[in-house]
Amino acid sequence: MSNADVPTPEFDGSFALCLTHDVDRPYKTYQSLFYAATDRRLSHLESLLPGINPYWQFEEIMAIEERLGVRSAFYFLDAEYLLSRPVREQVRPFYWLERLGSYDVTAPAIARVIRQFDDGGWEVGLHGSYGTHRNTERLADEKRKLEAILGHKVQGGRQHYLRLSDPPTGTWTDYRSLGLSYDASLGSSTEYGFRHGYELVAPFDDRFRVFPLTLMEVALENAPGVGGDGGVDGGSHGDDASRSGPGRAPQRPRRGSKRGIDVEAAWAECERLLDEAAANGAVMTVLWHPRYFNTEEFPGYRELYRRLIERALSRNAWVGPPGDLYATIPSEANPSPEEANANPGGANAGPDGGGPQ
Repeated sequence: MSNADVPTPEFDGSFALCLTHDVDRPYKTYQSLFYAATDRRLSHLESLLPGINPYWQFEEIMAIEERLGVRSAFYFLDAEYLLSRPVREQVRPFYWLERLGSYDVTAPAIARVIRQFDDGGWEVGLHGSYGTHRNTERLADEKRKLEAILGHKVQGGRQHYLRLSDPPTGTWTDYRSLGLSYDASLGSSTEYGFRHGYELVAPFDDRFRVFPLTLMEVALENAPGVGGDGGVDGGSHGDDASRSGPGRAPQRPRRGSKRGIDVEAAWAECERLLDEAAANGAVMTVLWHPRYFNTEEFPGYRELYRRLIERALSRNAWVGPPGDLYATIPSEANPSPEEANANPGGANAGPDGGGPQ
């Protein structure tokens, strides 16, 4: 794909830091039993009691960002019921774990926090469930359900496990056909850096944009000198399509309930990425899952997130959610996805002016 003639977003700052959160598992469920057995600490079982939920970190995230005067994007997941999936998937443990840890976006507590984010200036976006990277109808249903809660349209989102079609323009064509303005799924859960360039990607001849993922918090465990303590994670992390493969469950990095991460070594990598972003006027997109703000099980990650924002602001960076940065793209440069869809000749044009790539 080509980035030729892609307008650079106009923003006040030396570079942009886009803040995102994938809401995969706001409740600690089966992980409690697993960690209690592997860590031999019964304290993990406390999360099974009513009113105790260590993965519900929304208020903590909002407080951090409110103090720093910034906002971020939260992408909410509407997992499909297991029994509606093909029989071959119903018998696989992976899909059972996916469903056991899922939630209902229409549940009162979830719907309430979605509206709270929206009312407070945070972006609420779509976290397309497993398989929707090739299922437009299901993705459309999830989008409609989220928009019914919000009372207005969503701008964009990110696919669960970072799954994209092969080639990824198939998924992005679906996004455009649904009126979405951007996708933030292009990236990896095991590698970090500006692997897809310093600018937003424009795969079509319109204003649809792709925000490449620069850093997912868990990828820092693979950095030299940072380390992790192993184990099998009960949570859900993204993975790029090249690792997962079409129709295959992604290969998860191994990790445990306590990471043992070296905060200073991890921060050195974060600061290096900020230096690179500033030197190249880049758009740097980061992903911090809400449960990683739980300092008991994931020590250090909340501090790293706060320091990222503070350092970016001190370097005169634009900091905020992708939707807000998208809004700074000059409207006269290219038609919007909605305008392109109204023109069939342009709506399906690929980067070279032909049909879907």
